[in-house]
Amino acid sequence: MNLNSKDLIKQLALESPQDFVKFISGFGEFEHVLPSEIVRTELRTANVVRHKKLNCVLHFEFLSEYEEKIDIRMRRDHIILDDMFYPVPVHSVLVLLKPEADSPKITGEVIRSNSYFRYTVVRLWENSAEDSLILP
Repeated sequence: MNLNSKDLIKQLALESPQDFVKFISGFGEFEHVLPSEIVRTELRTANVVRHKKLNCVLHFEFLSEYEEKIDIRMRRDHIILDDMFYPVPVHSVLVLLKPEADSPKITGEVIRSNSYFRYTVVRLWENSAEDSLILP
């Protein structure tokens, strides 16, 4: 079998991941190899609408009780929708229906070491009907 350099690297990565990591990074010690299959998640957004005047897609989620990982779900769904509707921008909006859904952890920001995601949080009990609730 005649392998080119790209095939050799792929084979090394598959057959000896520790040696591959050492080759790439200079050190090759790690705890274990993680599964690499990407599991497709079902997009369960509450409401997605196209706004013609603003030329954007609005992604709404509604909460009536606190959900600890809502920021993670908002970010994940936003990324999926952004890929689906590109180049039309997507604005994600979390609508808290009752104070029981709120928490100091709900800031409208998801900050990771290498990424930043921002979404709008609307606390219905804090806004009058005349207020612009969605976009600044």
